[in-house]
Amino acid sequence: MPWNDGFSWKYVNYTPLVVGGTLLALRLAWELRMKNSYTGPRSTVDLPAEVPLLRPLAPVRSQAARILGGG
Repeated sequence: MPWNDGFSWKYVNYTPLVVGGTLLALRLAWELRMKNSYTGPRSTVDLPAEVPLLRPLAPVRSQAARILGGG
């Protein structure tokens, strides 16, 4: 442990620090910039005219809602 006398940073596995720092940086980037500029997935496939576009699916009631009589 860092507070013990025999501790040395050369024995530390830095993977958790790097992963944690990366996740923190991604979260900050999302909160500060990306969440306001992200527009969602874009269609890059040109479908032939005879292929109909998909309609949104109707919401499905969860099993818990059916059992409890809600939703």
